[in-house]
Amino acid sequence: MKVLLALAVGVSLVAGSATTLQDTVSREAAARALVPLLESVRERLRPHLGVGFGTLPPSPFTGMPTTLIAVRIGTESVEIDPSVVLALEQLRGWKPDAAPDGAEAVLFDHWLDQLKLKATVLRDPRSTAPECDTACVIRRFTQLEAAPGSSRREREELRDRLLLEALSAAVADLKP
Repeated sequence: MKVLLALAVGVSLVAGSATTLQDTVSREAAARALVPLLESVRERLRPHLGVGFGTLPPSPFTGMPTTLIAVRIGTESVEIDPSVVLALEQLRGWKPDAAPDGAEAVLFDHWLDQLKLKATVLRDPRSTAPECDTACVIRRFTQLEAAPGSSRREREELRDRLLLEALSAAVADLKP
């Protein structure tokens, strides 16, 4: 009986430590998993922008640079502030190991907070966790099999739209 009790306690301690390890994902590890997903977002934006990244297209009405760009991702139109495109490029160029505390790290932290909110909405309804942690965010955005949508293309479009919406919200949070 004592052996079974000790074995049960040992198994629960091992299971508990595995959960703890899974829930504690470093910023660098999260960045290595999530930032490359922005390449797909960038590729979706490229044909719609019609200009190089970091420049603003002129308005056909005023001839001046516009401050807002609208693109379609899937069936939905998404408005993009040029500062979001710049933030996307800033994150794509970030080396988390080389500059762990720079402006990119602050941007990434805000983006990750927004992704946690988005992933919480997408999580399994049977889950008892109140909010997705970093490990949950990585699973939700990198493993598309469980995402809503009838095809891989729809799931990728949803992921890219959510990544972009979260980045837009993060940039808005950081504006003075």
